[in-house]
Order: sequence, then C-alpha cells, then structure tokens
Amino acid sequence: MLDPACRGRGIGVAFFDHREAHAAALGLTHCVFCAVQRAEDDPRRPADAVALDAFWRKRGYAPIDGCTTTLSWQEIGERVESPKPMQFWRKSPGA
Repeated sequence: MLDPACRGRGIGVAFFDHREAHAAALGLTHCVFCAVQRAEDDPRRPADAVALDAFWRKRGYAPIDGCTTTLSWQEIGERVESPKPMQFWRKSPGA
C-alpha cells in the first residue's frame, strides 16, 4: 500500500519488476503472492482505496481458483488477532 502522494510514480511496477527479476535469477519459473480480501463495505477500508486487481492482471497475474489461506493479525480497533482471508495470485512463464 502506497501513500496517495507516492502513487503513479512507478513504485509498484518497480517493486514487481525487482521481485520477478530476483525470482528469475534464482531459476524460478512462477511468481506467487497472496493479498488480503476485504469487502467493499469493510469499515477499515480507506475511503479512497482502489482495488489492485487491475494492476496485478496488467502485470500478468491471475487469482488461483480455490487457493486461499488466512493470516491472523490484530487490526486497529481489534482487541485480539483475528483471521483475515487471503487470495493467492500467480504469474506463469510468458505472462
């Protein structure tokens, strides 16, 4: 997540370029990450939040159907950790 003042400067693109180059240098053929899934009406979601699905798809990533997990952390306003749903995304060779 980038501060709104830093968006549109290529930082996200550079982040993905560097991690993909590192994976390739290690001889890996796929890049995978998981992202938290938040409901559109989640009160923790910033008012100016923009879904990143289009950005990830433009970079060649696609969600892996049925491949999800949960990760627990304590959100602001929570008294204890709670599980958050996460969706895995993959970029295959040539994408």
